[in-house]
Amino acid sequence: MSKAELLSSLMRILDDESRNYEILLGILDEEKEVLIRSNLQELITSNTRKEMIVRKSLVLERSRRDILREIGAALNIQESRISMSLLIKKVEEAQKEKLEELWHGLSNTIQDVLKKNKANQSLASASASYINSWAQLLQNLINPVAAYGSSGKFDNNVNYGRILNSVG
Repeated sequence: MSKAELLSSLMRILDDESRNYEILLGILDEEKEVLIRSNLQELITSNTRKEMIVRKSLVLERSRRDILREIGAALNIQESRISMSLLIKKVEEAQKEKLEELWHGLSNTIQDVLKKNKANQSLASASASYINSWAQLLQNLINPVAAYGSSGKFDNNVNYGRILNSVG
C-alpha cells in the first residue's frame, strides 16, 4: 500500500474508533440511569452491550497500531518510536490537519468514557454500600446482638425486643 492509502486507512480507523466510543458514551449514560433505578436485568443487558463495544474497540485499536507500524516503516521510522504525535509531525500539511482533528477527537472521547465509567463505578459502589447497610439493619432487627431478657437484665440472643419475633 502507498503512504496515502495507509494514511487514508488510518483516518478511517480513527473515525470508526471515535464513533464506537461515542456509542459507548451513550451506553454509559443509560447505565447511569439503570444504576439509579437499581434494575439488575437492565444492568446485565447494559454490561453485555458495553462488552461488545469494548471488544470492537480493541479490534479497531489493534488495526490502528498495525497500520501505524506500516506507515512508520514507509516513513523509515523505527517501530518502537512511531506514535500518532510523531506521525502528525511527519505527514504533509494537507493530511496533518485532518489527522490531528481525528486523533484529538478520539483522545477526548476516550477521556469522556473514562470519566463516565469512573462516575458509574462510584454510583454502583454507593448503591452496593446502601444495600449492604439495609441488609445489616434488617439482620440486626431480626437477630439483635443483645436485648433485655425476662429477668430485666441485658441478655444475648433473646426473643424479646425483636421487631420480627418467632415466638410472638
